[in-house]
Amino acid sequence: RVRPGAKPTCSFELRRAEPAAAEGLVPRTIKGSGATYYLYPEVELSNADLLGASVRAADKYEDPSEGPGLCLFLTKAGARKLSELTENCGANTLDSLLAGKLPPPELHLAVLIDGELIAAPKVTAHLTQGMIPLYSGFAGEAEAEKTARALVGENLGEP
Repeated sequence: RVRPGAKPTCSFELRRAEPAAAEGLVPRTIKGSGATYYLYPEVELSNADLLGASVRAADKYEDPSEGPGLCLFLTKAGARKLSELTENCGANTLDSLLAGKLPPPELHLAVLIDGELIAAPKVTAHLTQGMIPLYSGFAGEAEAEKTARALVGENLGEP
């Protein structure tokens, strides 16, 4: 739930990205990894699409060596945008080929905080739940919590 007067103190952007260079795309390197992705100029989601955030420890499905992460909760409008952006992700490639269709293109989403690229995960499923889990780019739980507070004001925790 958004608290009145809660204001972010840093910027959040979600953009489409490619692992290879292409005309019109801007190269960015992921903080701490050295991996380079090429970002589209259009911002798909921003601070206006965030409803809240919570700090999460890496669970059994994630690599605990990556440390803590954030779960970003989206507004209804933000959830709708993310769902539309990822609707072809996770489509069965074999079924596409057997039907004589090209498989859906890979989708990487670049996560930028204050203009710094912190992750560019490959999306392998249609994201319909209105949340974005991030498990990279944070040195520790304190940094993850500080980033969460900066992104959503004081709106920490699940809405």
